[in-house]
Amino acid sequence: DSDWDAVWFSDVQLSDYGWTCEMKIPYAAIRFPNASSQEWTINFLRIQKRKNSQSSWSEIDPEVNGLFTQSGTLKNIHDIKPPTRLSLTPYLSTYAINYKDANADPINSTGYSYNAGMDLKYGINDAFTLDMTLVPDFGQVESDDLVVNLSPFEVQLSEKRPFFTEGLEMFSKADIFYTRRVGGTAYGYWDVDAEDYETITSNPQIPQLYNATKISGRTKAGTGIGIFNAVEAKTEAVIRNEENNSERKVTTQPLTNYSVIVVDQNLKNNSFVSLINSNVWRQGGDFHDANVIATEFDLIDSLERYSFNGQAAYSSLTQLESEAVTGHRLELELEKISGRWKYWLQYDMISPEYDHNDLGFLRNPNFREMSIGGEYN
Repeated sequence: DSDWDAVWFSDVQLSDYGWTCEMKIPYAAIRFPNASSQEWTINFLRIQKRKNSQSSWSEIDPEVNGLFTQSGTLKNIHDIKPPTRLSLTPYLSTYAINYKDANADPINSTGYSYNAGMDLKYGINDAFTLDMTLVPDFGQVESDDLVVNLSPFEVQLSEKRPFFTEGLEMFSKADIFYTRRVGGTAYGYWDVDAEDYETITSNPQIPQLYNATKISGRTKAGTGIGIFNAVEAKTEAVIRNEENNSERKVTTQPLTNYSVIVVDQNLKNNSFVSLINSNVWRQGGDFHDANVIATEFDLIDSLERYSFNGQAAYSSLTQLESEAVTGHRLELELEKISGRWKYWLQYDMISPEYDHNDLGFLRNPNFREMSIGGEYN
């Protein structure tokens, strides 16, 4: 997990004998079983930019598939107990915006707002963790870079909100969950239209996120389970009639619930099979609901030389008194994954009606593609 950002401590030193690094990671920052005697897999990597080289404590053979499977073993771990993993992080944010217009009355106007909420993390047991954010305000998160987009396709933005970057590896199965949809632009934000005699006085772009919750972990049998749910508030634009000074409201997004459930099973030879379902429910009949069910698998032979992997998905968009719009997607690949020579044969297809954009990211449907490739390491 490259986004892992727990509390830990380190110190480095340059001496006559070289460079040393000492690290201390609290037990509360990692997950381990409640057993009297344990063995952990571990490895250390060092990258030297000036030499463009990488070395490891436990040898990593470039001809063998997998990085973590080539880790070393940390033995003689006795009588350690998993601590209570509980953290509460409250927050309070305030905003003040001043607007000056020489043609307005008054010339200067100032608006104020404040937000308060809390993040919670709790270790249910040694394998499962509960994360929750209540009435979040992501005002402290780094802003997105400005992008000049001259293409007909949406720009896919990176995720920078801590709640959505930590512990979501399992939810990425089958590539149907794009976290920026949650707490993103209101569904009908761009569709608000006013007559010549009307003025749009308010059109919030980002709906208020009431809460988001995720539970994730893996059992001793190698079964990973992940549950994600988030609720967004109803969002409305306000349009004023300049002729009679009246106002009307347009719903740009109703009360919306997002949910994702995933089950991932580890198999022999570092193989796995996963099943994931995403659902978007919107209150009322003026907006459609969406459901996508998908699977992802990777089957590897006993010598870990060849892999047969793929994804399949089925989408369904439904609206009150309307026929459901359904579509499907399929990806299959046969690949040689170890040795100096690696090669693959891949087939992809997406039907014209397939659409997982309500909670995922899809640039365009309706294509078929077959590719073949290879590389020498």
